[in-house]
Formats: sequence, C-alpha cells, structure tokens
Amino acid sequence: YSALANGGRLVRPHVGGRIVDVNGGTVERIKPPPERRLKISDETRSVVLEGLVRAAMSPGGTSYSVMGGFPFPVAGKTGTAEREGNEDQSWYSVVAPYPNPEIVVTVTVENGGFGVESAAPIARTILENYFDLNAGGASGAAAAQSPGAE
Repeated sequence: YSALANGGRLVRPHVGGRIVDVNGGTVERIKPPPERRLKISDETRSVVLEGLVRAAMSPGGTSYSVMGGFPFPVAGKTGTAEREGNEDQSWYSVVAPYPNPEIVVTVTVENGGFGVESAAPIARTILENYFDLNAGGASGAAAAQSPGAE
C-alpha cells in the first residue's frame, strides 16, 4: 500500500522517524533507502488507488460503513482470511489523505471476522488520532486538506 501511495518505492521497514534530544529537537531523521521500486505505470497505479477510494468512500464500498463519513477522502480496502478451524482473520489497509497520502495503516485482527467488522474501525481510530480529529485539532484537518484533496 505504501508503494502504491508513494509512486512505487518499497520502503524498508523501520521503527521511528527521527531521533530527538532531551529538548525534543531533531538530532537525526531516519530515512532508510527504498528496497526497490515497483514496476507499475502511473495509469495502473491511478486505477488501483481510485478503486480503493471507491471501496472506502462510495456507498456500496466494502468499508463505506466505517470510512464513508470520514472528514476527508481515504483509499482503503477490507480483507478477510479464512482459517480452517478458526474464526476468520480481519484485515484493513488504508492510505490517507487521498490523493496526497501522508500515512498508510494496515490492521489485522485474528479471529476478528470480516475486515469491516473489526480491522477497519481500528484503522479509523488510528487515523483519527494521527490527524488529531478526536480533539477537534486543526493540525490534522489542515494536513488533510493539502492541495489536491477534496
């Protein structure tokens, strides 16, 4: 999902975005180089992302019941993994905001049922906190209304 969001760069997994000093000042930014680039055309990438937007933001989309009322467009998709002898495993991945993504969130819940039932609500809560929407903070709303976002 992040490679779709960022134009094809597969990001090396890492924890943390920066190292700070005791006063909170940035000492070093952590920006690992991409592992590699996906060979995906802009047209294909656009079609996939538009489908993910519709799945999240359009009535009838697989996560519309959870994400449809979000304050700005996102691109997301549910998933459900069937596991013999166990409850279904719930998945949800979302890119936000769309079309100028800043964050990708993927949630999985073992024995969680359908993706929209447990993983998507958790992802929404993570986005609400990331963009400071629960406190009515302007920083998240302003970030979400970056140029090109509608």
